[in-house]
Amino acid sequence: MIYAPHTLHVKRTEIKRDEYNRPVSSEDIWKEVCKCRCDDNNTQHFQTEEGRVYRPQYHIVCPRNIDVRPGEMIKVTNGDVLRGEGKVYNVKVLNFLDYAEIWV
Repeated sequence: MIYAPHTLHVKRTEIKRDEYNRPVSSEDIWKEVCKCRCDDNNTQHFQTEEGRVYRPQYHIVCPRNIDVRPGEMIKVTNGDVLRGEGKVYNVKVLNFLDYAEIWV
């Protein structure tokens, strides 16, 4: 991508284990994924099979080799400033072009 002024972060749960590989505790951390571009969305909406209409707040464009799935919590920052945050609704990966679209 030529224009990627923001940074994408994904909330992951890290499980700490003892010497016998038993889970001891868990902790939510924000993992930095990639550089991206985050735009406000005010026109496009999606309709589910049940007929519900969903209008996402943000449209994020990033490189296509990302590990983000629908239902995960993400945030986009511009330096130290929070640009947007929310639950991923849809992830689209393009075939020919080398980027993906995330709708939050």
